[in-house]
Amino acid sequence: VLGGASDGQIARWTWDLAHSWGRHNLLLGTRAAVTWDSPGSFRAVNTLGGFTNLSGLGERQIVGDQLALARAVYYRRFGDMARLFSVPAYLGASLEAGNVWDARSDIGRDPILAGSIFVGLDSPFGPIFLGYGHDDQGNNALHLTFGSLLRP
Repeated sequence: VLGGASDGQIARWTWDLAHSWGRHNLLLGTRAAVTWDSPGSFRAVNTLGGFTNLSGLGERQIVGDQLALARAVYYRRFGDMARLFSVPAYLGASLEAGNVWDARSDIGRDPILAGSIFVGLDSPFGPIFLGYGHDDQGNNALHLTFGSLLRP
């Protein structure tokens, strides 16, 4: 709390696994955060929304004291890697489930199911992804993301 005194505790969990076989890539991941003591103190810290983080929502659109997310991302590399001027391109999709909650007793209620389809390119500055996300609440979002798919 800005300018205020507030105490609380937070526990976080992040697990990601990346596996590649040939041109195929699979990413699996989970995130969780649980708070104690001071409700609302950590609300700005626990956000969901954005590319592969409930893709139907805008970046960091939902905020709460408690957080849970599970995701699976598959993408395939296209392009001839042996050619000098070839730019590797990617086509992929994601499935995600999660939400944020204010009370620990609400954890697991009404999970949001989301997914995305995306294209990507390797650039001299790192990977660039353009994706479309949708969720079971009827939300849609376009995402332009720079950098790794393994992100918080």
